[in-house]
Parts: sequence; structure tokens; C-alpha cells
Amino acid sequence: MQMDRIEMVEKLRERANVGYEEAKKALEQCEWDLLDAMVLLETKGKVKPEGSEHSTKRRKAEGEESTVTGEARRGLDRFFRFVGALCKRATRNSFVLSKGGEAVITMPAIVFIILVLSAFWVTIPLLLVSIFYGHSIGFRGPESKAVDAVAKRISSAVENLSQEVKEEFTEKQERTDVEGQ
Repeated sequence: MQMDRIEMVEKLRERANVGYEEAKKALEQCEWDLLDAMVLLETKGKVKPEGSEHSTKRRKAEGEESTVTGEARRGLDRFFRFVGALCKRATRNSFVLSKGGEAVITMPAIVFIILVLSAFWVTIPLLLVSIFYGHSIGFRGPESKAVDAVAKRISSAVENLSQEVKEEFTEKQERTDVEGQ
């Protein structure tokens, strides 16, 4: 049985302890999803505290879901909103593999993330080898500063390691040549 909009506003108004207009506005913003509207009002600090014994008894008497189930649902809702926001950011930014300041590979950051998550044991070694051979990694886009700074530090660290290995290899080769003569 589906509630009509007036019943939804009344139910939200009663639960969140807000006025009719505020409850209606929250429901409209959340496309008439009662749970989303409740979460919206909670994030704005409008909802009365949940812990009172009266509210718990009333909910159980009304045959509604337990507070734990509601909290789990809200937690999942927040998690999926976070993942959604992360995906939006990842589509607006790009992963760049470059050499000598020129981009060799550019791809949406979301594609890079999927590659790393699905083929970690291939992607990461390939990145390290490419950095070892003079490539650098980075991110470009409107929200990429923090991630790009980390990528630059990783590139720099691997580049320093590469330089040390090359120097050690060269010294060892020179010693072998001298001993062989």
C-alpha cells in the first residue's frame, strides 16, 4: 500500500519533529523517498534524538523496522552515496602516464581505478617498470591536486630507486670489467 504525499509529509513531520513546510521541502528534494528525506533532515540536524525509550516503543508498536535495521540502511545509503561521489570525481579527472613531459597514455581515472582493482598484480608492476624506465604518473582534472601530489611522490621515489639500482649496476659492471682485465 502506497502512502499519498500528505500522509508522507505528516509521517516525516511527526518523526523528524519539523514543520509541515520543512517536511514537504525535504520530501520534494528527495523525490518523495521518505528514508532519504529523513536522512537529509538528520544531516541538517533537524531530527530529534533517536535514543529515547518512548520513540523505540512507539516504533515497535507501529510494527516498523527496528532502529538497528534503519541504521544499517542509512549506513549503506551513505556508503553508496560516497561511492557515487567518488565515481563522479573519477570520471571528471584523468590518469596520465608521461615521459619527458609528453603524455603517453591518458585515460579517465575511473578506468584506471577499475584496472588497478581488477588486475592489481599486472597493473602495479607495469606502472613500476614504466616509472623505472623514465615515465612519470599523474592525474589531471578539476579535483586531482591531492591525488596528483601522491602520484608525483610515488614517481619520484621509484625514480630515485631506479637511479640507485642503475648506479649500483654500473659500479658492479665496472668492477667486473677491471677484474677481468
